[in-house]
Amino acid sequence: MRENTMKKSLVSVSLIFIGTLLILTVSRMIAGTNGYVYFLFPLIWFMGLFFREIQTKKAMLSNQWTEFKQAKWRNILFVILTLVIVSVVIQMTRPFFNQFIPKNPAHGYDYSIDTALGLLFSLLAGLLDLVVAFVEEVTYRYEGMYIYKSNKGLLAVMLIVSSLLFGFSHYYNFGGSFIASIPYACAGLVFGVFYLLTKNIWVPIIAHLLFNSTAVLSSLFLIIVKLIS
Repeated sequence: MRENTMKKSLVSVSLIFIGTLLILTVSRMIAGTNGYVYFLFPLIWFMGLFFREIQTKKAMLSNQWTEFKQAKWRNILFVILTLVIVSVVIQMTRPFFNQFIPKNPAHGYDYSIDTALGLLFSLLAGLLDLVVAFVEEVTYRYEGMYIYKSNKGLLAVMLIVSSLLFGFSHYYNFGGSFIASIPYACAGLVFGVFYLLTKNIWVPIIAHLLFNSTAVLSSLFLIIVKLIS
């Protein structure tokens, strides 16, 4: 029964990884340079995954949240420590791996802060980043790693594998290079290690949410400034 669950989890993680890259690739082909059109496809994909994870992992998430609150201050400290180390690891590794970004990198999508529509989509994109953070932690840390905890050897292997898949899923964040995305794989390793230390999925989830919150905070700040001025 446990072996069957592990196989299903591996298939699920693999499909989500492949599906994410496929959705992002097709979205780029359809949208071209239009960020507003591009945004719709990842939105549908990740919201679908979000509700799937909520539905299928509801009991686990609820139990883990109860345990998180029982050792609240300890877990908050681990959240802060995770966030700090992830930030440091990315800053230390990016200068080296940035050399592998293609000379003609895949373009990014930005929204004009001079229009109401641009500000709205900047905020929505930031909120979607939070949804993505939640989905990634449940997918790569729980399904892709922690579910193998009964086998220490396999757990160690899956910690590395799931971290690499997590990093590689950010292929387009690094101009279309798997090698250049290694800093995020290193970040995934940190998230995974702290999950193992705390045995609570909400530690990496909250740390990841905080890491991804900069876009939302920036958009909110700009909206407030625009409203005041």
